[in-house]
Amino acid sequence: MKNPFIITLFLLVAALSAQAVSRIGGGKIQSVRSGFEMNISGLFKIADIQNDSVRCLGPVSIIQRGLTSSMGTQFFEISEFSNEFADATSLSAEKIVARFEKSGWKKISSPSCQVVMKLHTNGAIAYLATWGSGKGFVMKGTPTAQTEQVMREALTSLTISGGCSWK
Repeated sequence: MKNPFIITLFLLVAALSAQAVSRIGGGKIQSVRSGFEMNISGLFKIADIQNDSVRCLGPVSIIQRGLTSSMGTQFFEISEFSNEFADATSLSAEKIVARFEKSGWKKISSPSCQVVMKLHTNGAIAYLATWGSGKGFVMKGTPTAQTEQVMREALTSLTISGGCSWK
């Protein structure tokens, strides 16, 4: 006889994973959990989906004597804000900014009620965007001009459903 608890647990985990950051085709990613959608520039290819995150590789270049493409050595990952910063999911917008500024993050302008911040180190570049109640995402990748350009373009294409959820 199968254990109903294990079956229920499996179904719950599968349902939560299906709502995380995922590829939806056409160079787009979405998260049902956080309620957002973004475009990823053709310069980078959405290559992996793992651990509730998406990995984008690039830059993509066409090899001249054929129709094959070559992937560069740059990448960035997009994951749920709530997975990366579980202890910050209930903070207000002001407290998010204060907390991350203490760690070297810089607030950048955003078109609506979202908090968008950036961290640049020698080893990585990262952006976080949140709109309350743990909704949002984190992008982190190789600290190159091309990676940063594609990440900024993704941010400008961001659409959120349901509006902001600050308490």
